[in-house]
Amino acid sequence: MAFQIPAFDPNSTVGALEVGALAAVFLFGVVTLQVYIYYHQFPEDSWYIKTLVAFVWILELGHSIALCHYLYTVSVTQYGKPLLLLIPPKSVDIAILIGGFLGPIEQGWFIRRLYVFSKNMFLTSISTLLSLTRFTGTCALAGIAFGMGPINEFIEDWRWLILLVLIVGAMTDLLLATTLWYYLMQWRQRSDKK
Repeated sequence: MAFQIPAFDPNSTVGALEVGALAAVFLFGVVTLQVYIYYHQFPEDSWYIKTLVAFVWILELGHSIALCHYLYTVSVTQYGKPLLLLIPPKSVDIAILIGGFLGPIEQGWFIRRLYVFSKNMFLTSISTLLSLTRFTGTCALAGIAFGMGPINEFIEDWRWLILLVLIVGAMTDLLLATTLWYYLMQWRQRSDKK
């Protein structure tokens, strides 16, 4: 297959990257505020929950730093050199890898909550399997990305795995959200009757 240079459109490449990275940094600020409030309102929580919250926050910080590095590299260091957009810096790979850890950790918390509320091993097992599938796929993508060439070839070669990770992640989130909603509503109805 011959290497083809895609047409350069700064609005759909650099512009979309800047909007996405800035939104992610804003959301990191929201997470930081939530962590601060959590530690002040729940000082009696167990050490492992506090450690989990701190670990997730540190991963989110690393993810934000990697995104900011990518944004700086594309917007400043590589300014006026659109061909360099085809080969992203390693910070993109790091952001993918960190995101691969964050999703399953957060989903694991909700899977635990699902089990506590429902005691349903089938739903818990399905959710766990989906979350582990997402984790494995994301780690594979990150490993492949560390040695990748141009990004358009990477996307073309690994589109199926990228789609699998995104679809499985969305399915897991949807399954957890709907089942937790269902069991929380049942719990609420039972407590209202008492």
